[in-house]
Amino acid sequence: MGSASKFSALNTKLQAMDSKLVSLKDYDILLGLDTEREIGNYIKHNTRYARVLSEYSIDRIRRWEFELVLRKEIITDIEKLTKYLPTHEKKFIEAMFLRSEVEDIKLILRAVSRKEDLKELPQHFEHSKKHETVSFERLLSNNSLFDLGEEFRGTIFEEAFRSITEEDLKLREFHAEMNLDSVYFRELRKRAEKLSTEDKAIVEHIIGVNIDLINIQWIYRAKRYYNLMDEEIFNYTLLGGEKLNLKKIKNIIYSEDSIDLIMKMLEKYGIILNPNDDKYLQVMINRHLLEMMTKLDKANPMTMAKLVRYVHDSEFESHDLITILEGVRYKNKEIKKLLVKGGEKAWQ
Repeated sequence: MGSASKFSALNTKLQAMDSKLVSLKDYDILLGLDTEREIGNYIKHNTRYARVLSEYSIDRIRRWEFELVLRKEIITDIEKLTKYLPTHEKKFIEAMFLRSEVEDIKLILRAVSRKEDLKELPQHFEHSKKHETVSFERLLSNNSLFDLGEEFRGTIFEEAFRSITEEDLKLREFHAEMNLDSVYFRELRKRAEKLSTEDKAIVEHIIGVNIDLINIQWIYRAKRYYNLMDEEIFNYTLLGGEKLNLKKIKNIIYSEDSIDLIMKMLEKYGIILNPNDDKYLQVMINRHLLEMMTKLDKANPMTMAKLVRYVHDSEFESHDLITILEGVRYKNKEIKKLLVKGGEKAWQ
């Protein structure tokens, strides 16, 4: 099946869905509102989230619940799109749902490490049960890392827990989390193998850049804010980056000029970071990723690029709406600098 015929129906649907994304005009209106209630009501009555928010009272919905509703609606939208895809492309997009599952597993890990009650966790889960690769019902019946590890045997997550002890989880919670992220990217790459040569090259590029930027941010944070040995920092990095192979990662980590090398690496991605004002690093990274995927979409319209861009576009939109809500709550005067879309770049 040629690319044009394979993606024509999907692209028509995506064009319609793109038109329903929160517009720059909506951003301006939201940023001009003064209270959480006004913002919540605008989102409820004037955006694509109107249907799913119709059953909620804006005055009563909790912040985490509001965010969860938005994220679940995005997952529902993407699930609808998979019916327009051939088998291999559909399986790749379904692997992207693994991101939500990984985040929910992290919630369980944190609760287990802190000896918290697991009964309240399900209401915070964002993943779709239709795409579960493990039984969350069984995971929630365990209260130790050993028992959780047993539940992951025979699943794609088994390897992530082989080298982790209960004590390690308490001291280095991010060890398990980085291992889970590694599983996610490995599964994406595995399914990308079945895509066409053109689609595979595009998604491999996107995955590689994602991994590079995760590693760069991790090494930067570890060097500046965590009291970790270089060996530990290296052990928690992810493999498979676009520009950062093992040799380059080691060179950055073990160098006396690590921060300078990180600055230069970020510049290769068009990100100019001031180490004395680094609170916008994640926003800068997200903006770069969205800009990159938007360019790929425009240059490769009859490929997976358009759908992958839409998925990230939607996720960043959800992030922005919650950021605006929180900004008003905490009277943050620099909300626009924290937005991935519809923001400003005064920090560059």
